[in-house]
Amino acid sequence: MNLDEFSTQLLTQRKSLFSDRSIVDQASRGYKKPGLTTLPLFEGAFSIIGKEEETEVLLANLFWDVLLSSRFFLERLRSIEIDLPAKQIGRAMLSVSKLNGPRYDLLLLSPSVSGGNPFSLSLDRLIGNPRRDEFLLSNEYQHWLERQMSFIPGREEGRSKIEELLFFLYRFPNPNFILLALRVQDFAVLVGPMPKVNRSSGIPRPGLGISLKEDGQVISSAGVLATDRSGNKGVTASLHGVVEDPDGLEELYNLSGNACVINRRVYINGVSGTVCSANYLTDSCFVKVDVDRLGNPMEINGPLRDRGPYEGEVVRFVSHQRSRKTAVTKVDIGITSLIKGRLVRVYTNAVTNPGESGSALLNEDNFVLGFSHLRTGVGEDIEFAEWIWADSVYKALNLETK
Repeated sequence: MNLDEFSTQLLTQRKSLFSDRSIVDQASRGYKKPGLTTLPLFEGAFSIIGKEEETEVLLANLFWDVLLSSRFFLERLRSIEIDLPAKQIGRAMLSVSKLNGPRYDLLLLSPSVSGGNPFSLSLDRLIGNPRRDEFLLSNEYQHWLERQMSFIPGREEGRSKIEELLFFLYRFPNPNFILLALRVQDFAVLVGPMPKVNRSSGIPRPGLGISLKEDGQVISSAGVLATDRSGNKGVTASLHGVVEDPDGLEELYNLSGNACVINRRVYINGVSGTVCSANYLTDSCFVKVDVDRLGNPMEINGPLRDRGPYEGEVVRFVSHQRSRKTAVTKVDIGITSLIKGRLVRVYTNAVTNPGESGSALLNEDNFVLGFSHLRTGVGEDIEFAEWIWADSVYKALNLETK
């Protein structure tokens, strides 16, 4: 099943943790909270973002990002024997649903959960009475905001909508956004097993293939044409898609760092190029190449920055093999965070094949949402493809955004 089907199953299964009713049934039979649009700060946030649903999704993602950064919340999870897995081996996603909603829940996938034992629980039941910990929650929210603010430029000119929203939250008179959101919105935590994932190694038109020899087999796909801040023109690529042994990349990096790939020669549709920058966290690199020899480029608008992708958003990708449409199913919590050094992803159905690592995921407005990274194994109980958030790749590789 895909991620949407899995989260719906958890929301509607007959029992949830601490209750004989499903999460949806609890909300429908009890007092239904009025929703995020009734927040005192919603009108100001909406005036910045411009669309009601996008504003709700952004605020929900920020809500969960604060909690996942909070010792208070992590201790609550451990009290019921849930250890939040590292993002490299587990996943923490925002799950958006219209079931008795809208709902904005946390979907955790962990290797410590067996396939037959997924479960869900109401956030209210997990936290109990948040007023008992109001001071702690306020302090942790303020600390999170201050970390975000340290990445916002002092001048107003050139700020993104996300930066403007965070600046607005920082100045808002009632500092406890977490308590306010808990009062007006029903939230749940959905917990399931982390499926096995595989690398897909093995945006000009047509798609461009990457090989390690001039006449060698194509093992991955180029993403988009770009220019770095030193003026070099070239293409983006997946880091594991420019080495002989992708499974040995971690060991290689532990020994040599970026030196293991910098100045490495690769071939883009037979045209010689050189890896000139790389970033292990985002599994990305930039290949300097004579772009005039690669054919007519497809016009793109750079990375999506003013919002996160929304569930159901129609997207497409172009690899060296094909072009295909799909849709966004989930995004990681913290996808709009300004804090650097975080691995965040976009998820779609399991549509990628071996050799398509590095392919760019574009929305209908030709903004780049992500670059192909991993997909679940065939036949896993939960199936998806994951894409590294494009904005983090552009920043990591110091690429011009347009």
